[in-house]
Amino acid sequence: MKTRPPIDSLRRGRARRALGCLLWAAMLPYTVMAADAPAAAPTPPVQSAAKIDDFAPFADAALEARYRGLIAKLRCLVCQNESLADSHAPLATDLRREVRGMLESGQADAAILAFLSERYGAFVLYDPPLDAHTVLLWAGPPLLLLLGAGWLVSGLTHRSHTVTPPTPLDASARAAVKRALAEEN
Repeated sequence: MKTRPPIDSLRRGRARRALGCLLWAAMLPYTVMAADAPAAAPTPPVQSAAKIDDFAPFADAALEARYRGLIAKLRCLVCQNESLADSHAPLATDLRREVRGMLESGQADAAILAFLSERYGAFVLYDPPLDAHTVLLWAGPPLLLLLGAGWLVSGLTHRSHTVTPPTPLDASARAAVKRALAEEN
């Protein structure tokens, strides 16, 4: 005869399963991104949006290299998953024009990045700095990984050490067992 576990252990089990599902759902995008997808048919190269701009060519190749490096480090605020170099949005064109003007006026790369992040927030940077506003962004994935590993270890060790002690038989049950054994012999 199987006895039901106490209510508290059922709640803890449900909470662990819910936490496990939550952690699994949080880690799923990272595992999908890390998986090597099979090679698909080659797609034709997409022309960079920065090449489509109707700006006059740079007079200095070093200045153009700085420009290309800067617009690759900046996120399009409209598309949000493309750099300024790849975005075809009108705002991205305006930002590329502004970055170009700031470069041609002699400003340093750090000053341009600081100006844009001050104006549009750290979101405009693909590699945001570690500060009070972005600490969760940087610490979140490792914390979720550690929390998931701790939950897994806790679940495995708890499961292996959980042994329910046998319940003692009352007098009538003991007598029934003795009768059944006597009938077998």
